[in-house]
Amino acid sequence: MNINDIATLANKPTRLITKSVAFEALRHLINGLAAEDCALASQRLAELYSFFLQKITKPKTVEQWLTLALADKFEVRTFLRHVYSDATCVVATNAHRLHLLKINKYPTGFYDPALNRMLDMDDIPYPDFNRVIPAGGSSIDILALVNDAEITEMGFRDSAPKFKWAYKLKIENEDIGYNKHYLDQALSFFPNVTCYYKNSVSALRLENNQQIAVVMPCKLN
Repeated sequence: MNINDIATLANKPTRLITKSVAFEALRHLINGLAAEDCALASQRLAELYSFFLQKITKPKTVEQWLTLALADKFEVRTFLRHVYSDATCVVATNAHRLHLLKINKYPTGFYDPALNRMLDMDDIPYPDFNRVIPAGGSSIDILALVNDAEITEMGFRDSAPKFKWAYKLKIENEDIGYNKHYLDQALSFFPNVTCYYKNSVSALRLENNQQIAVVMPCKLN
């Protein structure tokens, strides 16, 4: 079978292709290849597989970096879709990761994601975000760990593909999963970052003089 045969088959009526179906087809193809065939095709398969990996758009400002951690439009807890200021810092979180910017120019309250407008949400309490920022821990070279990490699917209660991946980081002889998209976004605009690790069930804390990011560990498939 050659590329023309594949094109001919593809042109025939088939079931509606979805991202889920395409992903399962690719996984079946990879698992079905003999070891020697997979070695020859690994680069091309990697290029195809990369289609399913979430892409990172590098923020242009530290404020854009901050808002990457906001919850999406489907989050029912609407306060997590907005930036919050306590007059000493501004914070964004979706309850699984947190970005904080040490800046005191915003009075206490909620702000739109562009930080242009204070919102009328004074009656809504914001969680005590300081409680989720882990203290202490040992310093680790997060950039080197990410560079050497295996990428694997995140684990969920059901088996349906979610197209969410994790870094499997080897820390103190343990394999610990962290959401790849969250960690990539945290590192996307973070000069002079220092990362602190406490234990396998605690969040990573990334920090410099102006920023803090917190990324919770995740289940691996």
